[in-house]
Amino acid sequence: KETQTTMDNSKTSLDWNGYYVGTLPCADCPGIYTELLLNMDESFVLNELYMDRDLRPRVKKGTFSWNSKGNTITLNSNGKVTNSYLVGENALIQLDMKGNRITGDLAHRYELEKKQLKITDTRWKLVELQGKKVDNSSVFVVFPTENYRVYGNSGCNNFTGTFELKEGNQIGLSQIAS
Repeated sequence: KETQTTMDNSKTSLDWNGYYVGTLPCADCPGIYTELLLNMDESFVLNELYMDRDLRPRVKKGTFSWNSKGNTITLNSNGKVTNSYLVGENALIQLDMKGNRITGDLAHRYELEKKQLKITDTRWKLVELQGKKVDNSSVFVVFPTENYRVYGNSGCNNFTGTFELKEGNQIGLSQIAS
């Protein structure tokens, strides 16, 4: 009987999905404030703000793919390969254009740190729906940690119910009433 061996790698062994933040070096500005959200379905949202230059972040959305070793991801936005990152424990390390680790005095600055999103006790307002900006929306939701009751407004009616935080930045909703 043939046995198949599975190698542990970043893709199979780490909790890689989530929200990463850091300020990456920039040749002609103080830095690029970077936020990268990696989803389990291998989609991403990348926000880059060139400090002292941009008023709003530059947003890229797309998918990412893993290399054959399962330790590096490459972002693909609108058919264009953008950045590659080595996936580590609670960190992404940006690679150079050839897929190698950046060396030198600034090498340590090419790292994004994984942050836990603060979902609870924050008022979330709808600003985008199916890729289209929503202006002056009254739609909001709040997930208070007291009693784990969710409430909000759907634009027309108020709603309430219960919620549960699940692994992988997921929320389970139940007993919703409007």
